[in-house]
Amino acid sequence: MSRYFKWNDGTLDEHSKAKVRAIQKGLGAYEDGLLGDFSLDSLYRRFAEIKYPYAEKFFDAYVVYTTPERLHFKDVKNTKSVNNYPFSASGTFQWANKVTSILVDGEVIGETSAHAWRGFPESVLYFDGEVKYGRYTNAPNCKWAIGGLGLTNYDPSAEGFSGKYSDVLRKTHHAGIGVTQEGQICYFLKTNCTIAEFKKLATEYLKLKYAINLDGGHIPALNAKYKFNRYQKQSNIILF
Repeated sequence: MSRYFKWNDGTLDEHSKAKVRAIQKGLGAYEDGLLGDFSLDSLYRRFAEIKYPYAEKFFDAYVVYTTPERLHFKDVKNTKSVNNYPFSASGTFQWANKVTSILVDGEVIGETSAHAWRGFPESVLYFDGEVKYGRYTNAPNCKWAIGGLGLTNYDPSAEGFSGKYSDVLRKTHHAGIGVTQEGQICYFLKTNCTIAEFKKLATEYLKLKYAINLDGGHIPALNAKYKFNRYQKQSNIILF
């Protein structure tokens, strides 16, 4: 549940809470009937002049918002950490110092999906004038793209994350990236949670239009208003 100021809980009657829920539904915010941090922030991002990137903490998760035009990726081959870059975070799947998921930033960094060698596509968030989503085995032609396990179109077995390759689903630190109903990019990181809890964060709480799960375990890191695991060397880094 979203955090809220105590006076809200005591002074809003059921009729007023129904009004708040209607507003929250219209904004795509968490519908709790309370003017909590997330609901107020939804209003703030909708109507205020925001300087991006913009970071907050909601539902015990670290959240960063930015615009599609500002988003970039950097292949650092496990030589750098997010601590070397302001407003940055850990990226997508890696193995042996190489990007193993689809990753594009002007040029192709990661060419194929994580399980392309087994014939499986992966969920890809990509931008070419507008943010789109699809399942791909090979990198699409676009300005930028990032792949992972789909959370809003959740089917791990369809993307090869099953059997001995289902380790990504375990309870651990998880990082993800998605797009809001208004078209903003949203990076989110939650510690010590299952993939089911992480999926719920993306789809039911943050109410993202599209969202994918990125590399997890000891990899998730953030260097922004909130900092987490920022000295861990990364294969690839997201720049906000």
